[in-house]
Amino acid sequence: MRHVFRRARLLSQLQQPLLLFSGGEIARNAPFTTYPFRADSNFLYLFGPCEPGCAAFFDSDNGKVSFFAPQRTLQAALWSGPRPSFEDLKQGLCVDEVLEVERLEEHIGHLRRGRPLHFLAVADERTTQRAQKLIGQEMSFFKAGQLGPPELLRALGSMRLCKEEDEVEEIGRAAHITHEAQLAAMLYTRPGIFEYEVYAHLLAAFTRHACQEAYSTILSVRGEVLHNTLRSNRLKEGDLLLVDAGAERPSGYAADITRTWPVSGKFSATAKAIYKVVLAANQRCLEAVRPGVGFAALQHLASQILAEGLLELGLLKGRIEDILTVGALGVFFPHGIGHPLGLDVHDLGNFGDILSEPSSPSAETSSGQPLLRMNVEFKEGMVCTVEPGVYFIPQRIRSVEFQNTFGEFIDFEEAERYLEMNGGRGFGGIRIEDNVLCTQTQPIVLSSMIPKQIAEIEALVGTAYR
Repeated sequence: MRHVFRRARLLSQLQQPLLLFSGGEIARNAPFTTYPFRADSNFLYLFGPCEPGCAAFFDSDNGKVSFFAPQRTLQAALWSGPRPSFEDLKQGLCVDEVLEVERLEEHIGHLRRGRPLHFLAVADERTTQRAQKLIGQEMSFFKAGQLGPPELLRALGSMRLCKEEDEVEEIGRAAHITHEAQLAAMLYTRPGIFEYEVYAHLLAAFTRHACQEAYSTILSVRGEVLHNTLRSNRLKEGDLLLVDAGAERPSGYAADITRTWPVSGKFSATAKAIYKVVLAANQRCLEAVRPGVGFAALQHLASQILAEGLLELGLLKGRIEDILTVGALGVFFPHGIGHPLGLDVHDLGNFGDILSEPSSPSAETSSGQPLLRMNVEFKEGMVCTVEPGVYFIPQRIRSVEFQNTFGEFIDFEEAERYLEMNGGRGFGGIRIEDNVLCTQTQPIVLSSMIPKQIAEIEALVGTAYR
């Protein structure tokens, strides 16, 4: 019934009819070899999991919802098996009627009665192109400002931003499954094996619970590459393994959690010092999540703690205020502190700045300061990530532009020493990421069960081989 309530709430805000699509299967290399289907998140939010190729028409005048599904044919049953009848779909979804999606254009012509029509683009470009012909305007899932009309994005975005109880429960379940996966990865880490071998244990945990990866898992000893999805490195004694992974439930709700640990099972003195700095930022920022606090304030808090730690370790120099003002910390911490989490890992990320506070920064500056993906104030029910990190990135540390700009605030000779560690392999990077629910009182860390204290991690890594 929650989907019926959501649809009714959205209908009450519509000024004109709305056409939504689930999206279709996308070919991987041949028409019959496709990526696993996942419905568009807005469609999932309003209807739950469905088969590929569905659509829905919301009539703003009479409040009726027409659902469109693929025809039930003998040929389809041969290859895909039996599917619910249109009458079963009507009863199960609590919609007013179910019609053939193959005749969508004909049906929409009757339903819209000459009225202008709202639409939201989906990742499946063939579906978006089909809709564009109906709407008569260019739209794109991947281009800022072309996802859909601003008033519709505001209405739907405000509904999705704060999570209902069942949504929080689903994200919590995803976090618990990710806990099992991250734990397996820790237990099966040891020098001499390849990243993909550790990945296999993590992926097995997801599969046991009928979950998919919420995004391409980052599991790498090259943690300084922020979105490193290559898993072909052999693990060596001095490496740190960064694992950024999240399970996605069949409902579509996801977790997004990062842990970093030493391949050998013991942090070196240098790694331990950097890890403590990142952990302090992680813990302080989690505690700071409250209604009315914004991502910009959280970003500043994380930056201050990280800068203080790196100043103490001799990597930064000068006054903290000056270091942060000029953006020197961005050489080591080049990304945002977090983002909303829900049906999308970067929940509502493609809504652009529609939900952001006025005058919020939205792009990386030339000085290397990190972007804020969405600068909103926390509200009760919001779930977000908190993910500070410190990275030793050769391209940034050895950048002549950065050296000239930040030479007064960064000890680049000391930073170079980190690049030469581990036999020239380099230090890599450390990120610690948790998922947190904002409440009126204390924030609730949904991923708190996943070890991140140094002693906990050292007690676990590699123990599957002992």
